[in-house]
Amino acid sequence: MTRRDVVHTGLPRSGTTLACLLLNKLPDTVALNEPFNPGMFAEVSSEEVACDVIERFYRSMRRKFRRQGVAISKHVGGEVTDNLFGDTRSDTGKRRRRADKGRITIDTELSRNFSLLIKTPGHFTAHLPAPTRRFSAYRTFRQA
Repeated sequence: MTRRDVVHTGLPRSGTTLACLLLNKLPDTVALNEPFNPGMFAEVSSEEVACDVIERFYRSMRRKFRRQGVAISKHVGGEVTDNLFGDTRSDTGKRRRRADKGRITIDTELSRNFSLLIKTPGHFTAHLPAPTRRFSAYRTFRQA
């Protein structure tokens, strides 16, 4: 584990997705938007076991970067974006999701110890405070 593995959480509509977009503009940094498969946590019996799952995922993503130049993330057209929804609305009035989850190409120069930030508010929040003890943490707040 490295302190360059950062968990990112926050309340819905607090700017977590925008933060991912902006953090990806920093040098030697990759921010992924909700890359986890929810089934990864199905057999989790404690917060520490959840952290083990998270830690293995960070290692897996770092290996994918080094070997294949790809990562898993929610994206629009292969890019981490600040808006996962389009302007068109469904019959119920909800905006339609335009994002996919899958491989994105990481085409920036990264050192061996680059910062890897993963935004997954639901999973990280569900297991708090354990992830903040094992990983660096960043949270987004929206003030009223």
